[in-house]
Amino acid sequence: MVIKDELAVFIRLNDVKLVMSEWIPFGHNHIIAFNEQLDSVKKVKGSLLTDMIDKSPETSTFKTPPVLTEVDVINFDIDEFVNFKAKICYPEAVEQEEEFAVHVDSSGRVIYGVEMVKIGGKKNSYPLIVCLV
Repeated sequence: MVIKDELAVFIRLNDVKLVMSEWIPFGHNHIIAFNEQLDSVKKVKGSLLTDMIDKSPETSTFKTPPVLTEVDVINFDIDEFVNFKAKICYPEAVEQEEEFAVHVDSSGRVIYGVEMVKIGGKKNSYPLIVCLV
C-alpha cells in the first residue's frame, strides 16, 4: 500500500469571527463593583490585571510574573453594563495576538467576541478539514 503525501482541503474558513455567550448571576451591585474594579469611572486606559494579591501594599512596588491581562474599557453604564477589550500578555514561542471583546450586563449576560486575523502567517483563509489523497 502506497500513501500519497498530497493533502486536499475540503472545508476552508474565511474571515472567521467567533461569538460566545454565557449567563452569570450578576445584578446592578455586581456591575457597579466590576466597573469600579476596572477603573471605568476614572477612565484609566490599559489597566493591567492579575490574580495575585499584593502582600506588601504599603510599598510602591508590586512585582508579578509577565502573565497579565491588559484591559481597555470601551464604554459602560455604572450600574447596567461594561464593554471592554482584553489582551492576554503571555510570552509564547509562537507569535500570536490574543485580544477579545467582552460585554457584561446586569441581567447576567456575558458575551465574548474574537476574530481570527492571522494563523501561521496566513490571513483570511484557514483549512478546517485536511485529508490525504
